[in-house]
Parts: sequence; structure tokens; C-alpha cells
Amino acid sequence: STLRIWDADTGESLKTLRGHEGSIIQAIQLSDGRILSCSTESSLRVWDSGTGETVRLLEGGENGLLGSPIELSDTLGAWN
Repeated sequence: STLRIWDADTGESLKTLRGHEGSIIQAIQLSDGRILSCSTESSLRVWDSGTGETVRLLEGGENGLLGSPIELSDTLGAWN
């Protein structure tokens, strides 16, 4: 599955983010500009929105990583 970053003013597709194997459940932009996404293969990815590269991959166990939609907090935004 892929995510796309779009220019809201022009409608131009700026970047395509590739890496998730399952369907993407949700994606949000963090306060520092990075993008956080989760998918059905029980993973979270943190993306550099400038380069489109994955900067962090977090994988869940057999029962999945997420049971509900992402709740954004300052803690998520502070990950390095």
C-alpha cells in the first residue's frame, strides 16, 4: 500500500510513500512535519515528509499493534 503527499493548493502529488504491506488504516501528520501511519500488517511507520523515507518502523505482535485509531499526543511527536 502507498500513501501520497499532495499539495492542497494545486492538487499536485508531491511524494509517494511506499513500505506498508497491508492496507493503511490511518495516517496523521505530526507537529514536526513527519507522518505517522498504521496498517493491517500490525505496523506503525514514521515517515520523513521531505524525503518520503521511513525513519522508524514499529511492528506489533500476533494480535496486532492497534486496537483503535491513532490518538495523537506530544509523546508521539517527541519520538526520535
